Amino acid sequence: MNYGDNDKYIWFVRHGESRQNLSPTMTHVPNEQIPLSDKGVEQAKHLAEISEVKADKIYISPYERAIHTATPYIHKLVEEGHFPMITVDKALKEFNYYNTNIRDALYVQTRGTDTFTKILEHYWEELDVNASHGYATESFQEFLARVVVFLSNLINVHNYGNLVVFSHYYVITCIRNLFIAGIGEDDTYFNLPAMLDALTKNPQLLKKLMQVNQFDENTDITNCSAFYVHLTPYSPNSPRYNVVEMGFRNGVNYDAVVGEDIVVKQEH
Repeated sequence: MNYGDNDKYIWFVRHGESRQNLSPTMTHVPNEQIPLSDKGVEQAKHLAEISEVKADKIYISPYERAIHTATPYIHKLVEEGHFPMITVDKALKEFNYYNTNIRDALYVQTRGTDTFTKILEHYWEELDVNASHGYATESFQEFLARVVVFLSNLINVHNYGNLVVFSHYYVITCIRNLFIAGIGEDDTYFNLPAMLDALTKNPQLLKKLMQVNQFDENTDITNCSAFYVHLTPYSPNSPRYNVVEMGFRNGVNYDAVVGEDIVVKQEH
């Protein structure tokens, strides 16, 4: 792989399978404390084993399942004598649009029926950017704000080389959708400020960012998969970036491309 001095190679890695992935209505466990399943633990180990990427900087959600996914990878790097900068960033926590107390109460009262699952499905059918379910939750507008701040810092601050981000399904989906919407159909440049300006002028674009396939078993954003982006500056001090390549990787790996899902691929 050819490296430019100011290029960014970013892997947005979803955590390994969690206990809640196995049981969406699992109760009495705060979102931030949901652990990996046994399979998720093995996925995290496998991710570290197959990884060929020497991260220069690592960013991790503060949630337990993300931290435990990143740990084997970090351990491998250290064992190989590579010491990246590591940051735990609350901006990477999962989108929390429902109240876990409501989830628990519904589960107990209905003895485990799918009532809560129906509530979640209805939320995504409605696509109300201002909706949330009360205390300790956030609307999509609020969620997007923190994701955009993180992404802006990631691509505009002096971060170069290999950047690995361990996060969650909705965070990675939102970032993927921002890139797809931000470069447009006939462009290969990503301009985040221009994207945000367009959002203020056309709120309907927000709904496009909310498009998810959570209930689709064929989603690309599977446990321990990575959304990969290779960026090179359009010009010095420019907010625009040439998107050399983006798509999904089978873990943090240079060459393993999953399916025919490369959105943009071109030479410098």
